Amino acid sequence: MNKAVWDLSIAYQNLDDPKVEQDIALIQRSIELLNNHCGERQNVSAMQNAIQTMEAAGTLLATVNTLANCYASTDAQNTQAKQLIGRIAQLNSELEQAFTPYENTLALADVSFIEQVLDHEDPSVSGQGFQIELLQRKAETQLSIEEEQLLCAVQVDGVMRGVGYTTI
Repeated sequence: MNKAVWDLSIAYQNLDDPKVEQDIALIQRSIELLNNHCGERQNVSAMQNAIQTMEAAGTLLATVNTLANCYASTDAQNTQAKQLIGRIAQLNSELEQAFTPYENTLALADVSFIEQVLDHEDPSVSGQGFQIELLQRKAETQLSIEEEQLLCAVQVDGVMRGVGYTTI
């Protein structure tokens, strides 16, 4: 039986491709940008930039994740692929935490602000209407920004460490 082979050369040559680390650095920079400009999220252009940043970082994250999972799917003992999957899970959590305040602002924003945000030439921004509508529908049951960020942080390994709970 032949070993499965994935051709991912459209994105990366292999796990050692320098572009993998370059893309991870871009994801990290995107997280920094989102965190650094969080206080400006009431500004339409800042919100549009945040959406573009989140979309671009999300695409890079998904691409690197696909690479790592494809290698892991053909060799479950591939330590490098497993480590990369762990790094990506952590970065995904950090990215979600960084974007949570922006989502909160969109969920609670008035129609005028939303219309201004969506009035953008980039489809990664103008196409967010449905997603924002869903955020607004869930707004009354939404946790605080800090609570939402905590949930993102503990989802990395599926364990809520240090949190006690009881069942009824």
